This record gives sequence, C-alpha cells and structure tokens, in this order.
Amino acid sequence: MRFTFANESLLQINQGRDTAIDGLLGIPFLKQYHTVIDFPNCRIEVYADN
Repeated sequence: MRFTFANESLLQINQGRDTAIDGLLGIPFLKQYHTVIDFPNCRIEVYADN
C-alpha cells in the first residue's frame, strides 16, 4: 500500500482524549479497495479488487 500518515498528526489528535486513535482511513484509501466495515464486531476488512 502506498499510503503514509505523519505520526505527529495523531499525537495532536490524541491530546486530551481518554481513548487513543491509532490511525485514520480516508476516502483515497477506501476508494481503492473493497472495504467492509463491521460495526457490531468492531472490524474493518479490506480486500484487493481482483
């Protein structure tokens, strides 16, 4: 995968939070793959479009 994210940005986002955010997924990433978001089971599945 060709996506990068600056760790410093996450440090700023997490300041003052009780629960830490480990990462962010944006539209450029989600559009490139078949993505299933399973809210009840707290899972995200990402599949290559083959």
